[in-house]
Amino acid sequence: MPDEKRPDQSRNRMSRRTVLKLTGAGAAIAWTTPIIASVRMPAFAATSVPCGTEVFRDGFEQEGCGVPEPGLDNWASVAGSVDVIGGSCGTQYVTTPSKVLDLAGTPCPDVNTVIETNTLFPAGSYQVEFDLGGSQRGDAPNTVVVTFGSLSQSITLASGDPLSTQGPFAATVGAGGARLRFEHVNDDCIGLLLDNVVIRSCP
Repeated sequence: MPDEKRPDQSRNRMSRRTVLKLTGAGAAIAWTTPIIASVRMPAFAATSVPCGTEVFRDGFEQEGCGVPEPGLDNWASVAGSVDVIGGSCGTQYVTTPSKVLDLAGTPCPDVNTVIETNTLFPAGSYQVEFDLGGSQRGDAPNTVVVTFGSLSQSITLASGDPLSTQGPFAATVGAGGARLRFEHVNDDCIGLLLDNVVIRSCP
């Protein structure tokens, strides 16, 4: 029986040599490519990159300091109140390179602050990106809920968390359109800081 197995093993080895001889070094690449792809694909798929055309941007630099009167240029205040602070406003307790929006402003409301864009965006695919930071004033962590079409994202930050870019988040808007909406959940009159809101329309 051992003698009968050896010819089979020899034929198998010869068959592999023949393949290598016919295909050359490419055979080794062909064997390793699926392994490389299986390792890299999940990381690539999880990476979100900007897409399409920018259709909205607001960094709040055009706003006056303090409580916006009669209101923000690009946003409607649905509930509560906001303050424009930082940057050239010279706010003592918040130092930021540009103006930012305090999402729990004055006068102190007894409801969650809600703002949404004046623009109603038509049906389509979008990406949403913005800078968000902690209040920088030593209070408890705060939470904001961001909604836009299919997008519903809750973000909680500690007071000391610096301004950092959130997203881009994918969103699908159905028939009838949608407005980008921020709801500040914690009613402690000291809110998260919002800046550089961007919406892109994706092909």
